[in-house]
Amino acid sequence: MPDFHHILLDVALIQGVDADAAREIKWFEGRSDEHLSLGSQAVRALVLGKRRDAAELLKRAADVAERRGLRGLAERWRQASLANPYGDCQDDTGDFVRACADIETELRDAETRLKRRPDDGILAAVRVPARRASIELRRNVPARALELLQAAAPFERRYPEVVYMRGLALLQMGRYDQARVEFQKIVDHRGAAWGARYPLAILGAARAASRSGDIVAAQKSYDEFLRMWKDADPDLPVLAEAKREFAALGAP
Repeated sequence: MPDFHHILLDVALIQGVDADAAREIKWFEGRSDEHLSLGSQAVRALVLGKRRDAAELLKRAADVAERRGLRGLAERWRQASLANPYGDCQDDTGDFVRACADIETELRDAETRLKRRPDDGILAAVRVPARRASIELRRNVPARALELLQAAAPFERRYPEVVYMRGLALLQMGRYDQARVEFQKIVDHRGAAWGARYPLAILGAARAASRSGDIVAAQKSYDEFLRMWKDADPDLPVLAEAKREFAALGAP
């Protein structure tokens, strides 16, 4: 029964049907599994650029999970509440809360697990290469990042961070039309890619369109991003950058 209501809540939050979401949130209130609702609400807050609200919801979810004895989940959510959710890394579980931590440490941990479990296809094809690709992006070596992400291509519908990182790499390389295609894949699959990366993919599409000279498309995507983040935390650097870039395009 909780899983059913959790699915209904996620669908309502993704579709923006506030009345349905409120009904499901009410159903979870005071229950031992309320952490499911709080986690979903945190994801919605991240999509809207409300990092502070998301952090508080994640802390509450961690407390509920802790009381239920789910210590691993509680610790992961506490770490997520402190991290930057708008970076280019990913969490270890494929969950929708994307928390950026020390990517070098995450890579070492993933490589250690792969040595213990060499037959783990997801570790070998997705998690280890994606962490290596993230490091290459930070080093401004996008071509190498693209090479590393090739192994994850068959799994990208399940792990949309692969698509997002490919978009970032192509953007760095000046292959703007191709980057735009990758970001648009995320935008077009809202449910599968729901999370902090969803608005960033819209922004990525805007930047790719702008740099390719398609100003009309760029203005449309910037406007979509800024409308989505109209109530976002005002001190988010990515929001300030988007506003400056949009203003530089001139009035639509």
